[in-house]
Amino acid sequence: MNSPENIEFLNFLVKRFKIERDKFDRSGVYAYTQRLFAYHSNKIEGSILTIMN
Repeated sequence: MNSPENIEFLNFLVKRFKIERDKFDRSGVYAYTQRLFAYHSNKIEGSILTIMN
């Protein structure tokens, strides 16, 4: 599970998240995960999430 490939990929994601967050990029990995987490959180609570692009 903690293979060098996984650690390298996780480091890449963290770096990418920080870059996108700092630039307020709404089209990359950071924005996708924010929407995904919001969707699943709302689904658990029984709410509806509307995504507007």
